[in-house]
Amino acid sequence: MKTYEQIEKVIREAVEANLEEGKATAKTITAACAAVQEKATAKFGPGVYVTGKLNADEQCVIIYYKRPSIRQRRLTFAVPALVDKPKHDPDAPSQAELRRRQRRVNAQHDDDSDPGSPQDKRTRLEIMLDIADTLNEDQFTGDGRPHVDALNDGLAEGAKPFTAAERDALWAERSAV
Repeated sequence: MKTYEQIEKVIREAVEANLEEGKATAKTITAACAAVQEKATAKFGPGVYVTGKLNADEQCVIIYYKRPSIRQRRLTFAVPALVDKPKHDPDAPSQAELRRRQRRVNAQHDDDSDPGSPQDKRTRLEIMLDIADTLNEDQFTGDGRPHVDALNDGLAEGAKPFTAAERDALWAERSAV
C-alpha cells in the first residue's frame, strides 16, 4: 500500500465487500475502515488513520486515509456506491421549534429566585426592548408589537420565555413612558 493506486484498490475492495444489498450504510463505512486499517497496520505498523462518511448527494462513500508517521497528507478517496438519502419528514419540527421547546423545558427547571445569567439582572422590559431592537420588520405584528416567537428566539439559553400577555403588558408600559 505504498502508492495511491494500491491504497485506492484496497479501499474500493473493502467498500464493495461490505455493501448491504448493493447499498452503502454506516455499517459499510465502519467495516471498510476497519478492514483498511487492519491491512495498513499489518503492513506499516500502528499510526494509520482511516475514517469515512456517506455522501448521498454524490452517491459515494468517502474514505480518508492518513499515515502521520511519514507526514503524509490526508488522502481522500470517493468510491461510487448507492447511498439512500435520508427521508425528509415534513412533520418533523424545525430547528427553531426544537430550540423553543428546549427553552420551555429549561425554563421549567429555572429557579426564579436565582438571577442566573447577566441577562436576568435586567428587567423584562429592558430585555424585550433590547431584543426588539435587533428584529426585522417582518418580525413585528401589524400594530407594531414584536412577535412572541421572535422575542423568545432572542432570549439567552434557559431564560423564561415571553408570553403574549406579558409582551402586551410590557409593550403598553413602554408606550406609556
